[in-house]
Amino acid sequence: MDTPAAVTEAIADASAAAPEAQPAVPESIIDQPDPKTYDAAYVAGLKAEAIANRQRAKAAEEKAKQWDAAQDANKSELERAMERAAQAEAKAAAVNLEMLRQKVAADKNLPRVIVDRLKGTTEEEIAADAERIAAEITKQYQPTGVAGKHTGAGAVAPTTDYAAMKPSDFVKMVRERR
Repeated sequence: MDTPAAVTEAIADASAAAPEAQPAVPESIIDQPDPKTYDAAYVAGLKAEAIANRQRAKAAEEKAKQWDAAQDANKSELERAMERAAQAEAKAAAVNLEMLRQKVAADKNLPRVIVDRLKGTTEEEIAADAERIAAEITKQYQPTGVAGKHTGAGAVAPTTDYAAMKPSDFVKMVRERR
């Protein structure tokens, strides 16, 4: 086993023999001073400055809110009335659109639950959407089967003339329904 001195000597000989194998250390790193350390008083001063900056920012925000309130108070009565009128017009337009949807749905015999699903901004657009929905509903709920055999949604109105039937035919028809 080699002694530590022998190992150190071998490393020194190897580095002297092949200097290009060692990575070059930039001069800027070698010449840098040790990192600075700050005393507690300096750090406490920085913290106090940060707290003061936060307080100034909060005060500036409050002043900005006060400025906005003052500007709003200085608006003329006409400006405030115009803002209220714009809000009222927007609300009226929404109500008119809802009424238009309800009217079109009633005209097309659509259920009330469909009213919110109608799309469009004009009566023509809403009517076209309502017709598309009505056609789809009609297509999906086409009555099937023989008249009188089904009840409920899609049932066909009976076409049998019961007054002209013989009693035996009537009994036979009732038995078939069971």
